[in-house]
Parts: sequence; structure tokens; C-alpha cells
Amino acid sequence: FLLGEALFEKLWVSSPSSTKASDGVGPLYNARSCARCHPNAGRGHPPQDSAEATTSMSMRLSVSGGGDVPAIEGYIATQAEPVYGLQFQDISVGGLLPEGQLKVSYQEGEITLAGGDIASLRAPRYQLQNLGYGPMQPDVLLSPRIDQQMIGLGLLEAIPAVDIIAGADPDDADGDGISGRAQIILSPEYFEPMLGRFDHMAGT
Repeated sequence: FLLGEALFEKLWVSSPSSTKASDGVGPLYNARSCARCHPNAGRGHPPQDSAEATTSMSMRLSVSGGGDVPAIEGYIATQAEPVYGLQFQDISVGGLLPEGQLKVSYQEGEITLAGGDIASLRAPRYQLQNLGYGPMQPDVLLSPRIDQQMIGLGLLEAIPAVDIIAGADPDDADGDGISGRAQIILSPEYFEPMLGRFDHMAGT
């Protein structure tokens, strides 16, 4: 555990460097250590306003398509943006341009609740500015992600997939007031349908 924690908190530097055990970051990246995005092994947070850095959130990129994929109910096939890949990286090593800057702003509005109370809500707006390697595909899909907490992931991974799938009850057939389904996704490693366990809507 302690060795893993040390690696998690380690600050990486670009190569070559005098600290050979710590070099290798880049050329494009989002942070110099795992802990920068997952503070205290916990969950990240979106910026409060456009002036705050987006260190503990990331932007997933994708475009439609992906060729022939196994049939998965409700699954929409996507693939990486051809130039910028699957994740927007806003930091680079010296001598290279970053992919750009992720800016988050908010539009505030009021809604009336069922009881008559007024609530103020903020709707986020995302912009990828100063792109370093040309325009993105016009149909690019943006999916903002709050960096997930790391605590407990090993315990979740230890649950057999068959047990999670067996517990699915999408239509509340047992009448206990709780419904839920197992998220089946396409594994990019094995290229076959597998149980999603982690991240946004169990998407990984």
C-alpha cells in the first residue's frame, strides 16, 4: 500500500533529467502526478468559475463511428477524435504546444419548485480554446468528467461480474422500490462486451 501511495503522489518530470527515476512525463499531459487530479485519493471537483483551473476534471473527446463493434443494447459506438485523441490534454513539456485550454463558465437561472420555492441553478458551458494542433472534427462530442475517487475501487473490482449482473432489476420486478441495471460496455482492451464498473455511469 505504501509503495503504491508513494507512486500515486510522485511528481514526474520531463525526460531527460537528473532524476531518472522520476522522468517520463509528457509530451502532453494533464498533471504531473496522480494526486493532482485525485486529491487525497478522493473525488475531483469542477471549477467554481472561469478563473479557476480545471486540474481535477477532464474532457473526454469522441466522434461517431468506430467500425464494426459487437452488438450491445443501447451502446453508441464512438472513436477517438483523429488529432486530439480521447482526452484533451492542456499541459505540455517545454518546446511543444499544449492541445489548448479548457474553459468552464456558468449561466445562472431560476426555476420554480413544486412547492412554490424559487431555486437558482447554474448550467455549465464548456469551451476548448487556443487549439494547438488545428481544428477538431465538427461533430466532436465533449464529455466533461470529474476525476473519480480512488478509495474503494479495488473492493468494487473484486465483486464477480456475474454477481453484479445477477442483481440487476431494471423494472423493479421484486417491488422493493429500487431499480437498476448492469452497464455493459465495449472493452477497448479486449474488444468485447464487458461489465462497466467505474467512472461516469459505470462507463469503464
